[in-house]
Amino acid sequence: MINSKLLLMGCLGMSFVLTAISHAQASAEDKRIRAWVSVERGENGMVVLQPKCNSQQAMAVSYYLIVEKMSQGGTSISKQAGAANLQPDVEHDLGVVSINLNPADRCRVQLQVIAQGRVVAQDDFWLGPYGQ
Repeated sequence: MINSKLLLMGCLGMSFVLTAISHAQASAEDKRIRAWVSVERGENGMVVLQPKCNSQQAMAVSYYLIVEKMSQGGTSISKQAGAANLQPDVEHDLGVVSINLNPADRCRVQLQVIAQGRVVAQDDFWLGPYGQ
């Protein structure tokens, strides 16, 4: 009975160690991929948002971009999703979204890049009519 309890405790301890090692490897891998949203401002409040990504290694990814605009008239949400095959050390344009921001408007931009079922890179920021 005592040996089976020790064996069980040893197995549980090993699973915690293996989980910690796999999380350490995942976060080290995540640092090899970078995602961001380029913001280009035009005239009369026009803003062009372009999600981008680069990686140190070739990989297949999917992305989700959510743009939530809050104005006096209410809230509008734009969503965009897609997939890309990243090549090493190449900046990839994932998509493009255009919005119009009035002086009183605010906008939240969220980008997630997913590989093998988990988020590997993200960008999240607030945008106003005059700055990020």
